[in-house]
Amino acid sequence: MRSTWHGLETAKRALFANQAALNTTGHNVANASTPGYSRQRANFETTASLEYPGLSKSTEAGQLGTGVVVKSIERIRESFLDLQYRNENKTSGEWEIRQDTLDKLQAIMNEPSDTGLSKVIDNFFLSWQTLGRNKDMPARNTVKQAMLDLTESFQRMDAKLVELDTDIAESVGDKVTEFNSLTSQVVDLNKQINQLEVLGDNANDLRDRRDFLVDKLSKIAGISARELPNGTYTVSMGDTVIINGTAAAQQLTYNLATNTTNLPVTSGEIGGLIKSRTEYVQVYRDQLDSLVNGMVNGKIQSTLPNNYQFDSSVTTLPFDVILPNGTVLATGAPVPAGGILPKGTQITFKGLNELHSFGFTAHKPTNQAGPLFETVDGSTAFNARNIRVAKAILDDVQNIASSNSTYVDPGTGDTYVKEGNGDTAFMIGEAISAKIDFKDGLPPNGAILAKGSISDYLRASVGQLGLQAQTAERQVENQDALLRQIDNRRMSVSSVSMDEEMSNMIRFQQSYAAAARVVSTIDTLLDTVINRMAAH
Repeated sequence: MRSTWHGLETAKRALFANQAALNTTGHNVANASTPGYSRQRANFETTASLEYPGLSKSTEAGQLGTGVVVKSIERIRESFLDLQYRNENKTSGEWEIRQDTLDKLQAIMNEPSDTGLSKVIDNFFLSWQTLGRNKDMPARNTVKQAMLDLTESFQRMDAKLVELDTDIAESVGDKVTEFNSLTSQVVDLNKQINQLEVLGDNANDLRDRRDFLVDKLSKIAGISARELPNGTYTVSMGDTVIINGTAAAQQLTYNLATNTTNLPVTSGEIGGLIKSRTEYVQVYRDQLDSLVNGMVNGKIQSTLPNNYQFDSSVTTLPFDVILPNGTVLATGAPVPAGGILPKGTQITFKGLNELHSFGFTAHKPTNQAGPLFETVDGSTAFNARNIRVAKAILDDVQNIASSNSTYVDPGTGDTYVKEGNGDTAFMIGEAISAKIDFKDGLPPNGAILAKGSISDYLRASVGQLGLQAQTAERQVENQDALLRQIDNRRMSVSSVSMDEEMSNMIRFQQSYAAAARVVSTIDTLLDTVINRMAAH
C-alpha cells in the first residue's frame, strides 16, 4: 500500500523545483545587461519511481512517479565560439593600437598642409632665391629666419616623435600591469571553481567572470585558453603556458631599453604597441634623420648658372664635376684649361654645407663662407635633434654667401665679391629639386629613398604613412566586422532574451500554482481521512 503522504511529497518537490526555476529566471533578468553574463537554465529531472524490481510484486500499479527535482543549473555557453572570438580579438587589439599610432604620426607629420614641414622647407629654399635676386640685408635676415624655422621644425617634429615613443612605452607598462592583474584573478577564479565543482555543483557565475577576464586577456596579449578535466583553465601565450589550472601565473615583464617582453607576445594590444615603436615611430624618426643628414651632408648635384673661375692657386678639382659636353672629372683631377668651369657644369657637393662653402661672405674684403648648419654636440653626423644654424650666421648675416665670384683689388690686394653675382644663392635655392644621396650618412638604413629630391623624399615618406594608415583602418574595420559576427552568434546562444525569460516566468509561475493546488487538494483529502472519518 502506498504512503498516505506520497502525493504531498510529490507536490512539494514540484513546488521546490519550480521555485528554483523561477529564481534562475529572476537571476537571468537581473543580469540581462551584465557584461560577460551567460544565461542560465534549471534542468528538471524526474525522481525515481515506485516500486523497484524485486523478488515479489504487489498487486498495485507499479512505477508510480515521485515528482521532480532540479538536477542542475547550467549556463548556456558555446566554447567553440569563445575560441573563435579570442582568436580574432587578439588581432583586433593589435590593429586598433597600430591605427591609433599611425593617426598620431599623421598629426605630427601634418602633411599636406600650409603649416607642415614641406611648407617650411619650401620657404627655406624660396628665401635663397630671393637673396640671389636682391642680396640686401632684409633678404639675408629672411634667409636666417627661414633657417631658424627649418631647424626648429626638425627639432620640434623629433621631440613629438620622442614624446609619442615615450607614451607608447608607458602604455606597454600599463598594459603589462593590467595583464598580470588579470592573470592573477584568473588563477584565483580557477581555485574557487575547482573547490565548488568538486562537490558536483556548477560554478556558473564564477565561470562567466573567468571567461570575461580571458576575453580581455586575449585582446591585451593574444592568449589562448583550454579547459582542463577539473574545470580549471590552462592559459598559454604561443607555446608558453602562463597559467596551469590553480598554479600561479607567470608574470609578464617589459624591457624598455630593448622593447621586448620576457614572454612571447606577438599580438594583442601589447604586441601592437611594441611593433608600433619599432615599425612606425623609430622608422619615421630614422627617415627624418636621413632627410636632415642628406640635406646637410649627402651628395647633392648642383648646376652652375654661369661660368665659374677658379682662383689661380687651385690646380686640382675639389669635387666631382660633369661638364656640359658630358665629360666626367673626378675629385683631384686637373682643373680645366683656363681654370674655368663653363655654365651648365654639374658639381657634386657634400650637402648644403659644402655648397654654401662654395660661395663667399658679404664682408669687405670677403672670405670663403663656412657651413650653413652645425650640430649641437659637435658631431659630424646630422639628425633632427642636433641640427642648428651655424653660429657664425647667427652672429652676423653677412656670413651668408650669395656670390661665388670674386675679384682682387689691384691696389690693396684684397679680395671682393663681384657685385650682382648671386650664383651661390641661386644654386642653393634650386637644390630643392636636385638629386640628393640620402643614404650618404647616418642612419644607414633609415632613408625611405636612396636618391632623389627633397620633395621626392617627403612625398615618399608621407605616401608611405598614408598607405600604412589606410591599411590599418581597413584591418580594424575588417576585424570589427568579424568580431561583431562572432559575438552576435555567441550572444544568440548565451545572452538573455527578455521575451524568453518572461515566457519562462509565466510557465514556471503556472506550474508552481498548479503544484500548490495539488498540495491544497491533498490537504483536503487528508483532512477528510483524519478528521471526518474519525468522527464516524
